[in-house]
Parts: sequence; C-alpha cells; structure tokens
Amino acid sequence: CPNDLVFYNNKAAVLIELLKFPECLQMCQSLMDRMHLIRHADPDGTTDFKVARTLGRIATCFQRQQRYSKALEHWRLAHARHASPQTKKGIEECEIGLSQESV
Repeated sequence: CPNDLVFYNNKAAVLIELLKFPECLQMCQSLMDRMHLIRHADPDGTTDFKVARTLGRIATCFQRQQRYSKALEHWRLAHARHASPQTKKGIEECEIGLSQESV
C-alpha cells in the first residue's frame, strides 16, 4: 500500500540485506520528505513506530557503511519517536564505533 510505511520498511530491509545502501537511503529519505502527504492520506500509515522503523533503516545503512555520526543521529531520532531495544542497541553500537574511530 503506497500510504503505509510497512511496505516501504520491508523493502528497505531487503535493500539493506542486498547491500544496496544508496538505493535504500534514497527511498527512505523520499518517504521522510513526503511524510505529511502519507499521513494525510492514511494517518495509521505513519504511526510513531513505523516512522521510527524508517529512521532505523536509514541509521542501519549509515552504520553498515561505518558512518557512525550520521547513524547515531538517525538512531536518536528513531528512539525519540519510539523507544525500543533496537534503537537503544543502535545508539550504543554507534557510540562504540565513534569512540573507536578516535583512538
């Protein structure tokens, strides 16, 4: 369904597994850019959990590319939308990655 983030979040997960990070980032950023349109068409399609999941997909792409600063920024945004063990773990992993970069 074009107005529910679940479809796009699932597609993003597949793109991450295929290591197609630029394509995944582009799709997820496009979703974030048109979030107000999606919310207007289907308010249930953009629940905090679903938006947090999209932000988490963005964070995962950056994290897998060892771009920890950008990943941490998006994990924190995801955590602010919907705190979960996954977002907390992402934040912790990125903080470790950043600390190892400075050594």
